[in-house]
Amino acid sequence: DCSMVRKSLILAALVAVASPLAAQQDEEQWIWSTNRPDAMGPAGVHGIRTLEAGQVQVTYRWVQSNYMGVWAGKDSIALADVFGAFGYEVAPLTVSDIRHTAEAAFGLTEDLTLTGRAEFAFIEREQLREDGTYYITSTSGLGDVYADLTYNLIQTGPYRFDVNAGVVVPIGASATYAVSPYSQPDEEATPYDMRPGSGSFGAYGSASADMQNEFGSIGAQFKYRTYINENARGYT
Repeated sequence: DCSMVRKSLILAALVAVASPLAAQQDEEQWIWSTNRPDAMGPAGVHGIRTLEAGQVQVTYRWVQSNYMGVWAGKDSIALADVFGAFGYEVAPLTVSDIRHTAEAAFGLTEDLTLTGRAEFAFIEREQLREDGTYYITSTSGLGDVYADLTYNLIQTGPYRFDVNAGVVVPIGASATYAVSPYSQPDEEATPYDMRPGSGSFGAYGSASADMQNEFGSIGAQFKYRTYINENARGYT
């Protein structure tokens, strides 16, 4: 059972880090160190800690998500059923979503860091019509821009606690258009999952707690994000 294995590994990591920390109570107190790889958060986790004053950090990430077939929960639906039992005229075969993300962070002070993040998306969908016509629809463009501040509230011994707050600026298009067999030679609006941006202004925040010793680092982050206005397609 994958979930049991995952829970066991998490428990083992907690014990491995927490036990030596307890043993150090009567010895020299461990001081959090930023000069090691595990001081950074996992890839894709933002606002996990502040940088030193004047320090600059530039990050690039490439992520590709691939989807295949038609599913109802965990059950795969055959194309014949998509066209027959469900009555659709077009069935999606695959979707490929590639995101290039650039991020730059600057330590304003020892306790405050400014971060900006932007992404470029390339999305491609393979589809099949009931009459056997195969076609590919693709869109690309800038996604939303994120800007936030991370503040270190507590840093004592092996522990630290950081909070983060930011805004989402809808630079990316919430409505994209492409030619399909039904719209030729004109373009039509693409499905929502082929739009690079949300089209809505948003706000987000997080709280992160971390603990470190000579063996490793562990931590947890709680994040919330909300969008404010309806976009050009009439949804938030």
